[in-house]
This record gives sequence, C-alpha cells and structure tokens, in this order.
Amino acid sequence: MTNASVTVVDVGHGSCCVIKSDQDVSIVDTGSGSSLAEFLRLAGIKHIDRVLISHADVDHCGGLLLILSSREFTVQRVYLNSDAAKASRRWEDLRSALEEYERQGGQVVLGFLRQSVTIAAGIFTFEVLAPRLSLAASGPGGRDQDGHLLEANTLSAVVRVLLGDKPVILLTGDVDDLGYKHMTLSGATTSLAAPVLVFPHHGGHANRLGDSAINFDFAKAMTSTVQPELVLFSTGRGRHGTPRHEIVAGIRAASPDARIACTQLSENCSMGALQSRNPTIAHTVFARGSASGHCCAGSIVLALGDVKAIAFSDGSDHSDFVSLNVPGALCRQSSPQVPGQRAASQAAQGKSA
Repeated sequence: MTNASVTVVDVGHGSCCVIKSDQDVSIVDTGSGSSLAEFLRLAGIKHIDRVLISHADVDHCGGLLLILSSREFTVQRVYLNSDAAKASRRWEDLRSALEEYERQGGQVVLGFLRQSVTIAAGIFTFEVLAPRLSLAASGPGGRDQDGHLLEANTLSAVVRVLLGDKPVILLTGDVDDLGYKHMTLSGATTSLAAPVLVFPHHGGHANRLGDSAINFDFAKAMTSTVQPELVLFSTGRGRHGTPRHEIVAGIRAASPDARIACTQLSENCSMGALQSRNPTIAHTVFARGSASGHCCAGSIVLALGDVKAIAFSDGSDHSDFVSLNVPGALCRQSSPQVPGQRAASQAAQGKSA
C-alpha cells in the first residue's frame, strides 16, 4: 500500500479523481480539457485500468477525449451511462472516440453505473450508490414514479471508494436534490458515510430553481448523512459563483467541525487574485489555478490514514495558508449567512429600530 493514493485533481471548473495503487490506476471523471493529461504526465502515469464517467456534462467527461486520442496513454476500460438527451458537440465527439477506441481493442461498458454495482480496483473497491436502476433504465428526459423530470444531474453516478472495507471518499458528480432523494429513499444512506466528501455540482445549485433555501437544506441533509471530516469543492475561479454561500452554510449547520477546501480560489472568498503569483505551487502536485494567483488547495492528495486536514507536500497546512492569504474565506467562517437570510435579518433590524 506504499504508493496508494487518492487525488482530487485541480481541473478548474470540473471534476476528476485519480485513485492509484502499485498495480492499478482508476479515474473517476476527467474534467473538460488538458488538466488530467498534464497531471498524469507529472505523476508518471501512462496506463489507466479504468475510467468511470459520472454523467455526460463536458466538465466531467471532456478530458477523456484527449486521453483516448493521445499515444501517451493506454486505457483498458471505460464505464459510462448513455444520455440521449445530451446534444453537446463534445459528447458527440466522445461517442465517436469511444467507438474508435473499442475498435482498437478497448472495452466500453455502458449502463453499468447504477446502484448496487461494485467494481474491484486493486486494493480499492468502488461502490456505485446512484442512480437507482429504475431511473437509470429511463435515462435523462424520462420521469420518475411521481412525474418528476429526470435530468443528467439527477442521474449522475455517485461512487464511494473503499480501501479494504474502510470508506475513503464519496464522489458525487453533479447529483441534484431529486437524485439524492431517490438515493436515500432506496436505503443507501447507511452506505453514504465517508471521511471525505467531494460536494456535488461544485457547490452550485441543487436544482434548476436556484433557490437558496433549497440549496441550504440540500447541503445540510447530505452532510448530515455522509458525516465527512473533510468537504472538498472542485471549482474553477470565476465560474458560476461556486461554492455558494448557502451551500457552505448548510455544511456548517450539519457539521461545524468539518474541514472545507476548494481546488481554486472562489470569488466568494476573495474578489481579487492572491498577491503572490504562485502561492501554493511548491505545495501541490498540480495546480491549474496557480499561474494566475487563483490557486487555493490545488490538487488534493489524501493521506489515506488521516483526512482531518490537508497537509501540503512541504508539511504546511491548508488552513494556515488560507488564514494568511484569504482572511475572508468562506471555509474560515463558522456559520456563513445565506444572502436571503442576511437581507431578512437586515430588514428585521431596520423595522425594530
């Protein structure tokens, strides 16, 4: 287990996790561009045993195109679910690339990422906790038994990674509040517990309504169920305002002592770039946002024995880095206020005055 590692890769706005042991390399989601390929080069990884794609959004699957087309890397197997409703050019290109990849001897496994499936990955095991079979069989654009529209995010695969029989990390893709509801109704809550949670949808809206109260309740419910010691946001600076205030507030309400970190510096934490051009480049294995001063935790390599803190490679701590460079960071606030709550509070104060 000497070289076993789990790395949440800084791919900007997107998701990517590389799970590696001495004999096996797996990737769950690939970001959208060249970041994964750059990380693999730095890590000296050329052969990939399996790639799991949570859903067809480009920020989760787009990086696979470069990996499949490059002669630098070999991929043994790709798992993904179909999405007839996805009309993006990148998804069409990926479908064509997968066909060519299979012609050349690769293996594509369609429709396998659904609840109750387990995948052996060397010393690791992947438990697929969502979507439910009845939802996966419908696909995006269908309806659940109550008539709710099933979107790509609803059907995002949720994967829990175990080392032996111990949970390491919960990878949630972009699962929305409806997908989470179905997951919990099916009795999966007992298997959601994990010390590390990569929060869904980069800390963005829980559904298309964009309602702060729904976002807060969603974050609080998921955090209460997972009970993580560490919550990670895979974010890109200036993209979609993530993580949202009410999401962080919901996490804090459920688990006040949980550590929180983002791969890149959120505009909700600092409007400007950090003063130092490469504030963490010496700390992290790969930091997409470092050159522009937008790096925060960068790529996060989990110490499998202790995940209560993020320790950079030079021994320094992420919380110390944030305290020094980003005093207004959301992760430093004990109970971030939801913008709507703040307005209501101010109105109440004005009325009482």
